[in-house]
Amino acid sequence: MGLYSLYQTSVFECNSCKNVNPNAINVYSERNPKCDKKADMWVGRRAYLKDYLKSKIAPEVMIVGQSPGFLGCGFSGIPFTAEANAIADLSIRNYHLTEGKRQEEASAENVYKVLREVATLKKTTVAALSKKIIMTNAFQCIPSDVTRQVLCKEKRVLSAMSKNCINLLKHQIAEINPRCIITLGEDALNSTMWALKIENKKKSMGILVTSEVYFETDSHIKVYPLLHPSPLTKNHIASEKSRTRFIQLLNQYL
Repeated sequence: MGLYSLYQTSVFECNSCKNVNPNAINVYSERNPKCDKKADMWVGRRAYLKDYLKSKIAPEVMIVGQSPGFLGCGFSGIPFTAEANAIADLSIRNYHLTEGKRQEEASAENVYKVLREVATLKKTTVAALSKKIIMTNAFQCIPSDVTRQVLCKEKRVLSAMSKNCINLLKHQIAEINPRCIITLGEDALNSTMWALKIENKKKSMGILVTSEVYFETDSHIKVYPLLHPSPLTKNHIASEKSRTRFIQLLNQYL
């Protein structure tokens, strides 16, 4: 079917998450209340995503996050990618026609710092390296608390939203057939394990990361759990270990 066609049929007009979370925001068809200056900026997000997905050439590595954030994917339409990264690192056209400073986001910048480091090791560019990497989210809407413009953290709601998107994640994995999947954060890991029908023995993320545990499917796709790259992560030792492991894995598989 193709990855962009998959988004067209399964994501762009989907409202399933609103049944469990009326505040959920589909960033590909709705206004992002935190940073959209115009009502139709979702059109630009679709264009950013289309260019991003069409640049992929037999991706070897799949990176899975939890969901779009307001300032990163929620503005650019590309998972773990702020507008500034899309334009400067991936050489994608300025679809939002932003003048002056581009939108930035801390977690996305941490991911791109890793990509820049690996690109330097490989003596290539981030844009070239990224052709072999596909980044996605376990669920596609911002799990929003609109009144405070923050991300909803209620586990019941997040679990229900994950169930809505599980088939999309399954189809993406089947379409890509990556050599490895790197999950960033607990919700991303749980959704990926569920999609692949792998048992997780409920070890803490800190233990999973510091012990360098990985899981493997019957088709030999390896799943590596890492911490979310947010600067707010409290376990600094595990966070640094996770970052080092991130670099090692990309260097190994690319």
